[in-house]
Amino acid sequence: MTEQSLISRGVTVNTTVIDVVNANTAPSLQEGELITIGTRAASFAYKNYPGVAVTSALVTRSGFEQLAQQSFGGVDQALRHGVAPLLLDQPLSRFFTLGSLLVPAAQTVGILVGPANENRLPDILASAKAAGFEVNIALLKPDDNPIQIIEPVVKSSDFFVVIPDRKLINQLAAKWVLPLSYRYRKPVIAYSQKYVEAGALASVFSSPEDVAVSIADSVLKVAANGNRSARFSVSLNSSVARSLGIDLQEAGQYASQLRTLEVVAP
Repeated sequence: MTEQSLISRGVTVNTTVIDVVNANTAPSLQEGELITIGTRAASFAYKNYPGVAVTSALVTRSGFEQLAQQSFGGVDQALRHGVAPLLLDQPLSRFFTLGSLLVPAAQTVGILVGPANENRLPDILASAKAAGFEVNIALLKPDDNPIQIIEPVVKSSDFFVVIPDRKLINQLAAKWVLPLSYRYRKPVIAYSQKYVEAGALASVFSSPEDVAVSIADSVLKVAANGNRSARFSVSLNSSVARSLGIDLQEAGQYASQLRTLEVVAP
């Protein structure tokens, strides 16, 4: 355990850093907020500091749900205990809203859903409907033939969304979605910079810089409207846009529009 001071935006914050890899016991803490980086640190904090408010950064939705279930009995209980996750996963609505900005004439969205997200199907359908889209679901399981599941949905949709799932499903999606999108000239919106580099039209994701700023916001309590979800960035592939006849703004403009729309959303 080491103590140090951080200075950000003219504010000095006294911090105590705990190395959970080498910590034999949980050191006592002074009053304040505990911030964890990654799943292992979050698990350590939930176990050893049950009465302390915790902001958990660099955790995925599925990882946080599993930890919350193990440590508190569920997500709602974890939130009531003062746990605030800064999730790497983007809200579903963000993908659909970005799609509406990039493809204004779109009426139908396709989305790949694997085992990790199957229980979210009602939320996916509701989110797409709220954004004004009909939705086609490509429900892919490990033993399925990927092309038989994905191809008809890509073909019949105005744009296609890929969200993170289990490792195998992510690998199958990366292998098949982009080639099919080329074949049928359908834009893909995904969840990582690498997808854009590989040929997706756009991605929305939280970069390491976004996470760092989100942590600073949490420490300084300046996150707007109490929203403590991780900040995000938008990445675009201009070559893909040209091939699809899509006129693009700067990536930062789309990110700014998304933030504005999320603030004013009911």
